[in-house]
Amino acid sequence: SVEQEAALWLPGEAQLRELLGGAFVLLARDGGGYQIELHVDGRRIVVAADEPEEAYGRALLYLATGEVGEGVLSG
Repeated sequence: SVEQEAALWLPGEAQLRELLGGAFVLLARDGGGYQIELHVDGRRIVVAADEPEEAYGRALLYLATGEVGEGVLSG
């Protein structure tokens, strides 16, 4: 048994896509990394990272904060 404080939730790809909701367009391989395309308020947002999990995380962070951080491109 694991104490609740020690538990860590690692969502699967389907759960991450569900959290992105209708903003999610696609996940694509790009050279040595991955890109996620979002459509937010009529704008195309591209989030890039070395690993798909990191790209999903950056995309969720963008949706939560609206901040353009590392790996987030507005197009």
